[in-house]
Parts: sequence; C-alpha cells; structure tokens
Amino acid sequence: MLFRTVYGPELVAIYRYLVQAHTPIPLQTLYEAFLLSNASTEMLSPQSIDDALAFLLSASLIFQKDHSYQVAKMIHLPPHLLILRQLNRLARYEIEAKHPLDPLYIQLLDEVFIKQDRLFVEKLHIEANKLRQVKDVGGLNHEKIQAWKRVMTFLGVGKRVGNGFLCVYTPELLQAILSEWEERSASLHVFLENHLNMFLPFKTCSQNLAQPVSETFLHLAERGVVALESRPDSPNRAYFGAKKFQYITYLGSPV
Repeated sequence: MLFRTVYGPELVAIYRYLVQAHTPIPLQTLYEAFLLSNASTEMLSPQSIDDALAFLLSASLIFQKDHSYQVAKMIHLPPHLLILRQLNRLARYEIEAKHPLDPLYIQLLDEVFIKQDRLFVEKLHIEANKLRQVKDVGGLNHEKIQAWKRVMTFLGVGKRVGNGFLCVYTPELLQAILSEWEERSASLHVFLENHLNMFLPFKTCSQNLAQPVSETFLHLAERGVVALESRPDSPNRAYFGAKKFQYITYLGSPV
C-alpha cells in the first residue's frame, strides 16, 4: 500500500541501492545496509524499511521474489520523477493497483487541489474524506494523510503549512520535468498534454491551467528558465488567462 509511514528520502535511497545492485537483494541485506545498530549491537526496528519497500512495490518500481527485491524495469528518469510517473499511472488505472487505496495517491492531489484550482487547504483530512473515491474505500485516517503530505513535500508538489497543505509545484520539480522534455519548444497544449501530464495533473474542472502549476511557470519565465509566448494568429489553445500564452520554450537556465 502507498499510504505507509514514509518520508520520501528512504524511497529514493532504497530504489537507487537496488538499481546499482543489478541482482536481487535479500531483505536482510537491506536491513543491514540501511539500519544502524544501537550500543548493544541490536538492530533498530526495520519498520521504516518495510514501509518503504511496500510503497515501492505498490508503485510497481520493484518486485519481490523469495524474500529478495529487485528493480522492476530500468527507466532512465530521476527517482522522484519516476515515482510521480508511476503514481500518475496508478491514478489512471494504467497499471494494476495492489491495494484499493493506491490510485487515490494522485487522485487526492488532482481532486482536492488541481481540479478545484486551490493553492491551500487547511483541513485536508476532512476535504479528502468528502471525495466519493475515498468514501468508496472506507476513508483515509489522519495518519495516512500526514504520510501523504510528507511524501508530496519531498517530491516537490507542495509543502505542509501548519495543519494544512500548500500546493504549488516547486520550480525545481518543474525544471526537472522540463529537462526530460525532448522537444524543448512546442505549443503549451502539446507540452501540457503530452509531457507534463505524464507526471502530474494540471487541469482545473474548466480545463484551464491550475494555479499550483501556472504560478510556478510564471516564476520560471521571470527567471529565464522558460519563454512563454502569445501568437495572436495561432489556432493553438491559450492559457494563463488574459496573458493568452500559447507556446513554451525551455531555455535550460538554472532556477
């Protein structure tokens, strides 16, 4: 199940360890590699490793056989983008969910923040449990929502503010996604639908670009990372409200 008590860095560390191994790694070897022993030489609780492995298994990033673990498929993406890609595929039911809650991981982001064009939700636990998808699987408790907020913060989707969550895709996250874009220049519609959409939701209920996405792109444009352009005679769809930007070019400058 994805809704485990994980923080994010351990997911990337274990995944990278398995990538570098090239062969199945026994569970005990993972414990020894990632858990420190205390003064009495007794190993600390392995729960954090077990939870991280459960997350990676649910995301179909690794597989298990005979108490050993191995990377499911070598894909040349940074681990945090690979995690988002797999979470997105689960939300769309493009890959089989191992637990009924798993598709909710990105659906929660999409339904509560992106489709509603919201930047901040103070009582996320309450809002999440209003969703039909969440009600259908028996609800999400406070602990699971807290775990979700920690991982989303680590991945760059937003950050925890008090008891709530501020959803603004970080410049670093969007630039990482842009750096994996082969075209480098295209209509905004093509970029959003064919590339950004692989990793993250972006459309409001009215099919506009949600604020958690648009605000960061405007920041990247100000910093010279991307160029956003309006072409009055172009038939391509315009975004960014009155600015009516239709084209994007990735310039590759640092954030």
